[in-house]
Amino acid sequence: MSGVTDRAGKVIGVTGGIGTGKSTVCAMFQDCGGRLIDTDRIVHWEMAHNPEMIQRIARAFGPGVLRDRRVDRSRLADIVFKEETKRRLLESIIHPVVWAHIQGRMRQEGAKEDCWILDIPLLFETGWQRRMDATVVVTASERTQVQRARQRLRLSEEEVRRRLQAQMPLEEKVRLADFVIDNSGSLEETRRQVKQIWERIQFNHIGRSSNAETD
Repeated sequence: MSGVTDRAGKVIGVTGGIGTGKSTVCAMFQDCGGRLIDTDRIVHWEMAHNPEMIQRIARAFGPGVLRDRRVDRSRLADIVFKEETKRRLLESIIHPVVWAHIQGRMRQEGAKEDCWILDIPLLFETGWQRRMDATVVVTASERTQVQRARQRLRLSEEEVRRRLQAQMPLEEKVRLADFVIDNSGSLEETRRQVKQIWERIQFNHIGRSSNAETD
């Protein structure tokens, strides 16, 4: 049991690298019956609507990161992805708020039979894997990552590679994960892997000892 809240059922953390397609995988888990929490959406909401967080970010990075009293995420990204100390400062502001948001939602909406799917880009970097019942890493080739990220985020190749360098290497995430999904092929192949893992989760075949065939 994850211990996220007394009411939470199973809690599965899904992560990957930029452009690996973990949002697609999370949607597939949701189709299987999982209850999805997207931490990026939480961050976006908090940066637009949480006055305390907005003020802390403005104090830390200057008023230039604000636009219309909200955090301009593009301006902020230009700062934090160029300097690791500033990125870590931002994370120290954001992560406690995000985790409190997750816990609050589970307390209000959760039941013991639920299986929560948490889309967490920095799952291992934050150490939050210790709060999960199992972890899933979504992989793709670096070339695929760059292509997807450029299309989805409208970034230059240089910007994408800067973000790749700021993340934990995908190989390290694979080493730490309970399950691995290769999202380099067709959607049908990805969906097959998701369903296989979902079945294991439902029958409590979760954790590092049960993932040999899936890795």
